[in-house]
Amino acid sequence: MEGVALFKDDKMVDSISLIKTFYIKLFTNNNAFLGDLTLTIPSDKLEKTGVLISENAENEKYKITLHPINYQGEIEVVNNEIVNLNASISVSIIEIQPSASIIDKESTRKLERLIGEELNNEFEKILEELKILETDPIGIGRKIKSLRKYTHLSNEELSEKYSALKIMPNITVEIKRPGAVN
Repeated sequence: MEGVALFKDDKMVDSISLIKTFYIKLFTNNNAFLGDLTLTIPSDKLEKTGVLISENAENEKYKITLHPINYQGEIEVVNNEIVNLNASISVSIIEIQPSASIIDKESTRKLERLIGEELNNEFEKILEELKILETDPIGIGRKIKSLRKYTHLSNEELSEKYSALKIMPNITVEIKRPGAVN
């Protein structure tokens, strides 16, 4: 399977990779298997935050593979212009390449924030793609229409409102099991 189809008005407009469906599943199915996710983070970004120590880290990129243990996503309509996509994910770190070690609990907290930032940045890009394609696989339009003050909106008005929305991802990460990197 190469990807997942994206629809607009019962017509396929594009597809996205299975990896990108990770972000959609956060808000559409609380029981879905998200799959493992590998992030690539430049070593200088990790060094600036004081997260990891590794020898020969010059000009390297770290690949951090995460396995989601538990997650919950919520669509929060702030007002008629802003929607927050809040999600919290508990993860287990499966692997960090090149080999590295987490120094202490403070380093773990910094790594959680850094991973959250990386996920939010990637999710922002995906949300922009979805808005350009005018497709809403997350169900933001349904959430807006479920609110009493917006029940009168037609599908066309809802589509216009969706493309003008400022959608803000807010993914927080908690590392439950640092795995073999201790």
